[in-house]
Amino acid sequence: MSIVYWDYYSTDYSHYVKMINTNKLFGRKVYFAGGAWTWRGIAPDNRFSIKTTEAAVKACSDCGVDGMFFTMWCDDGGECTPFTVLPSLMFAAEASRGNYNIDSIKERFNKITGCDFDSFMLLDELNLPGGKHKGQNCVDKYLLYNDLFMGLKDCLCSKDDAIFYKNLTERIHSAEKCGFEVVFEAYESLASVLSVKADLGVRTRAAYKSANKEELKKIIGDYDLLLEKTEVFYKAYRKLWFKFNKPHGFDIQDIRLGGLIQRIKSCRARLDDYINGYVSEIPELEEEIPNDNTGCFRNRS
Repeated sequence: MSIVYWDYYSTDYSHYVKMINTNKLFGRKVYFAGGAWTWRGIAPDNRFSIKTTEAAVKACSDCGVDGMFFTMWCDDGGECTPFTVLPSLMFAAEASRGNYNIDSIKERFNKITGCDFDSFMLLDELNLPGGKHKGQNCVDKYLLYNDLFMGLKDCLCSKDDAIFYKNLTERIHSAEKCGFEVVFEAYESLASVLSVKADLGVRTRAAYKSANKEELKKIIGDYDLLLEKTEVFYKAYRKLWFKFNKPHGFDIQDIRLGGLIQRIKSCRARLDDYINGYVSEIPELEEEIPNDNTGCFRNRS
């Protein structure tokens, strides 16, 4: 029986050295398992994968492990397609040969795949809007599913998020796709959804709290736009899923995205009822949203 040392998290070379040498005390072959991060939501995390891989591979080479492999887990629905972490896999392959030069690795990536390394790295940015989201996990996913009335993540959102995702949509649209159009189409459409949705709940609550029905009438137009963009994303994501995956598991995406689409319709209808005087209040919008300390939990690592 051999020992496999699994570690996806550290960027510290000395940490890996210590752990490898500790595993060697068992007197058995030691293999290392790293990770190309596909499990933080819909978008990949190539940047962090490359940082952990660089430290890990250097330690594995210096300490003489018996072999290495890299995993791509499909946690919580397997929403992130493995093809988004091609840069991470290319880096791992080159690092295992002693090449850590990023420019050289980009050239190698282009030679093997025919694609632009930096174009794929754009997909990471769905999780990197900055602001109060910095240090959070799965930003793209919680912004996608953050309820428009409940607003559990509204404490982190601002109009800057919408601007960020609008610009990112345009950048992904202009990126070199080189045979991976189906991948980029899905992630572009997700960025487009978030360019409307990221701060929509915040704006909705602000207009409601100030009893500004004229502003709410304008905001309803964004609900219509969001519904349209979400349906576009659903179709693009469905196309991506069925190109690379078995159909098993898409039932989860149907339920999640179908529920999201229905919820957008429901919130829009209730805003319309309020504006037209059919109801005197919207109870969810009467509530104060949680703040950073009471409702938005930061990464503890």
